[in-house]
Parts: sequence; structure tokens; C-alpha cells
Amino acid sequence: MNMNEISRMAKCEIGWWKAHHRKQREKLISEMSNLYRLLFSLNYNDALIVVGFRVKAAELHDIAEKYENQKKQEETDKYWDEAERNLQKHFELLKKIRKR
Repeated sequence: MNMNEISRMAKCEIGWWKAHHRKQREKLISEMSNLYRLLFSLNYNDALIVVGFRVKAAELHDIAEKYENQKKQEETDKYWDEAERNLQKHFELLKKIRKR
């Protein structure tokens, strides 16, 4: 792994953080998919599929935090649980694709 590749990884990571903060879903997906391409040697289409579950989990995380801030624990738990299920799918698929 060379410094140019490491620099591109860092740019993609910061890129998806910024896109998440700015609520730019398509840019978030693009940046994270490019990061996964670099990190895990996935093709872009496989990265898009894997990342989709992680992005959905992040969106559910945001909703869970909103309910948690409102002290609505039942709603909070529902969204945290759904976020966890999406992350389980994410990791399961990532592992499966990498074994091909």
C-alpha cells in the first residue's frame, strides 16, 4: 500500500463524514463505496451493495439519537435494534463478497 492510496482512503473517509453531516446521501454512498473499493478490493457495484446496509444503519442511528434526546426509550431501542440488523447484513455480505 503506497502513500497515494492511503491519502485517497483518508479523503474518502472524510468525504463520507462530511456528506453524512451535510445530509448528502448520494455523496455519502459514493465516498464510502470508493473507500470500500480501496480497503477491501471490491468492485464498485459490490461496494455499493455492501455500503447500502451501512448507510441505512447510519440513518437509523440518527433517528435513534433523536428519540434518545427526547427521552423516548421505546422508540430509541426500536431504531438501535434496526440499525444493528442492518450492520449485521452489512458485515455478513462484506465477508461473503470478500471470500469470492
